[in-house]
Amino acid sequence: MTFSIVPAVKEDVPRFTEISTAAFTNDSNTLIKAQADGLPMGTVDLRNDWWIPLFDLPEKCAIVKAVDDETGKILGMCGWGKWNFDGSKPALAEGEEDPRAEDCRPKPLPADHKPIDVLKKICDDSMNEWQMKLNQYGRKNMYIFGISVDPVEQGKGVGKALLKFGTDMCDEHQCYAWVHSSMDGYPVFVKAGFKEVGKLEVNLDDYADGVRWVKDGKEQDWGTYTFRNTTKSPCPSPSSRPSRKIFLAFQKSPPRLSRPTLTPLLKTTPMDSPMGTVEMSQDWWLPLINQPEQYAIIKAVDDNSGKILGMCGWGKWNFDGSKPALAEGQEDPRAESYRPKPLPADHKTIDVLKKIVSDDRKKWEMDLNARGGKNMYIFGISVDPLEQRKGVGSALLKFGTNMCDAHQCYAWVHSSMAGYPAFRKAGFKEIGRLEVNLDDYADGVKWVNDGKEEDWGTYTFRYCKYEPKPRV
Repeated sequence: MTFSIVPAVKEDVPRFTEISTAAFTNDSNTLIKAQADGLPMGTVDLRNDWWIPLFDLPEKCAIVKAVDDETGKILGMCGWGKWNFDGSKPALAEGEEDPRAEDCRPKPLPADHKPIDVLKKICDDSMNEWQMKLNQYGRKNMYIFGISVDPVEQGKGVGKALLKFGTDMCDEHQCYAWVHSSMDGYPVFVKAGFKEVGKLEVNLDDYADGVRWVKDGKEQDWGTYTFRNTTKSPCPSPSSRPSRKIFLAFQKSPPRLSRPTLTPLLKTTPMDSPMGTVEMSQDWWLPLINQPEQYAIIKAVDDNSGKILGMCGWGKWNFDGSKPALAEGQEDPRAESYRPKPLPADHKTIDVLKKIVSDDRKKWEMDLNARGGKNMYIFGISVDPLEQRKGVGSALLKFGTNMCDAHQCYAWVHSSMAGYPAFRKAGFKEIGRLEVNLDDYADGVKWVNDGKEEDWGTYTFRYCKYEPKPRV
């Protein structure tokens, strides 16, 4: 089985509830509290509805899921909090009280409290104390506010991958991560590099009010439960160069970038745009952001300023297996829509260039996004010109080529002239090209470059392919 770690969406929350409930069915701490809340013995109901507003805070939370590549089934999920990444919580002055102190101070129980309320208070007070210690003003860190793996899928590396998503971010940002661990979860965190920094042990029978645990039809003691607070320090940074962390893009409106390559300039100039200017709207990306099973849209973000340095859209063709190989003689369902169409009688010269490029692209797309196989492809990549040659493009490309290596599938891209060296450096190889003399379609318009008129010249589109690295 192969699976991918992808951004979660609000619609996943009911499945998260199913997974959490199943994963904690044998957790004695969860069970004794559920029993006291009136649920039947041996059942829990861990609703994740409180996660829903967190999806609207991508700068503070990263919620990811593990998805089976073949079936699309959600195998597990993890919620990562990003504390003080925006620097909005400066270090406290000497003697200054933490603004959270009053809310986190232990509160007295009501006079009519039950024994189970004492247990809940002990757990809550301990959690608040550690949260104050570990989410400190003046520094940034990450923390896990929820992680569960479907019991049927445990032992297959799902939990490890969900944790690695966050610990990799910690390595990039050189900050620690922490988690308030259940008893069953602790071995997984230890394996991922977390170390215990504190614990709370409680004898659950002291708060059971005489109720026994009925497990497998037999009564038994609830026993001692140990909560562990664990932290993981980041791996040392391999370079002193400021990090350029890649985040999965939850942005609500993709950025508009202008890039002065020859073809966009020529295509916009005859439409009365000012010479030397282009506006490449990416609003068409918006619906793709809500389809994480088919697309991975990422951005490079400056760790200090939060500025977006570049973005890349990766398509995942046939990862769900919904496009089986064609039978002998069967026509591709895309054939009709991809067939070259005649231009209207009143077409302009530039329309001929657009048609040549579009028809050639569709032909290659049919060949490379083949029915019956799976692959990845780039449908857009740009880096702010001020941030080029700083490793941003390489990082954006590496995100996708790493996925190709993991899934043992190729990637392809329809490359501009300016982009080709970056793709070649990332391991892509040319498999075809289209050369056009732009002056043949300029309708007499010359290119004004740095105040001087000149020919548009020949433009070369390259089709490039990345083959996955063999598994060791």
